[in-house]
Amino acid sequence: MGYAKGFWLAQLVSLTRALAAIAFFISGLTCECAGVALALYLYAVGSDYLDGLIAKLSSSATKLGASIDLFADKVLTIISVMYALGSGVVPWPCALIVMREVALMVIRSRQFPSQKELLPPIRIVGIIGVTIVRVSVGLLLVFQMQSRGGAMLGLINALFWLAAGISVGVFTYRIFIARKDFMSIILEASRRSRYVG
Repeated sequence: MGYAKGFWLAQLVSLTRALAAIAFFISGLTCECAGVALALYLYAVGSDYLDGLIAKLSSSATKLGASIDLFADKVLTIISVMYALGSGVVPWPCALIVMREVALMVIRSRQFPSQKELLPPIRIVGIIGVTIVRVSVGLLLVFQMQSRGGAMLGLINALFWLAAGISVGVFTYRIFIARKDFMSIILEASRRSRYVG
């Protein structure tokens, strides 16, 4: 199966997002390169929108491309939270955001191609939660460049609590909506486990 030219470009943008996130984390925490860290972070955040745009404009959106995009998104979100933790943000909201990200990855990994999506999508509210995390980390970087990171930490903490509340609230709501599907999967798994050993 051949892929459209735009497919490869979109995948390259997605994969460089993950690499830029790692580079941002390392440069932001290990050296006095706040400007470099901010540039890498802005590229990583911007590339999240760019790869989807490329895929749509070139009519090259695929499930493989969506999986690579999802991987890069999770890398960026988790590394953003790790950076915030290393910069003094309160641990609880960070832990809640990471737990939600990991739970989503586990649920999606247990899904088979023939199954319908286990969790109903609630895109706009989820996007708001992730955007708050990304804006918070961007502000943190800007304030650190101006040596005012500590002064703005209260605002950043409040934004992280807001993002955690939205993330966990939406995730819980999605689980509630899909509870019958989850129960049937759990019952089927328990039936299978009885016959396996």
